[in-house]
Amino acid sequence: EALSLAIDRDKLTRYITGLGETPAYGVVPPGVADYRPASLPWASATQAQRERLARERYRAAGYSSAKPLQIELRYNTSTPHRRMNLAIAAMWREVLGAHVTLRNEEWKVFVGNRKQRVITQVFRGGWIADVNDARNFLANFESGSVTNWSGVADPGFDALMNAADNAPTPAMRALRMQQAETRLLAQHALLPIYFYTSKHLVRPE
Repeated sequence: EALSLAIDRDKLTRYITGLGETPAYGVVPPGVADYRPASLPWASATQAQRERLARERYRAAGYSSAKPLQIELRYNTSTPHRRMNLAIAAMWREVLGAHVTLRNEEWKVFVGNRKQRVITQVFRGGWIADVNDARNFLANFESGSVTNWSGVADPGFDALMNAADNAPTPAMRALRMQQAETRLLAQHALLPIYFYTSKHLVRPE
């Protein structure tokens, strides 16, 4: 949670991505059909408030300037990914005092290391849904999913997703998925950064 709190998403979307991306505090983006996305409880806080809480969480986890967190951050070769990960590493150093090692890997190596789960501590990732359904985002964190790159395994989350699949009404299905997303976010197994935008040239002038 401290690592997530320390990331200034507004700064990243303004200066690093810079194409109208929206800071993310959840897994499912706004606008997905028949669903109200869940959000991290401190999403509406100021960045200064988040950073104060980040330092509290960092100290509570047993880290300090005398005993800094040593963490590795992997990303696949790409100039935008490099800029993003350099910025995040800098935020972790400045806000928390964490010692961050960046690992830049060619795509196939990156994917192979990510699959092993043991090697990688933190890695970048992204997802574009195949269909306009919240489940397409959340399914990536089910224990048995082939796209569960993080390796998070929570029977409670799985049970809520199963309940959504068997819900008697669309409203109940959406509620169970929202509960599952809330539970997932509370574990901080992923750090949402921003939601993608699609760029289209409509008229050449």
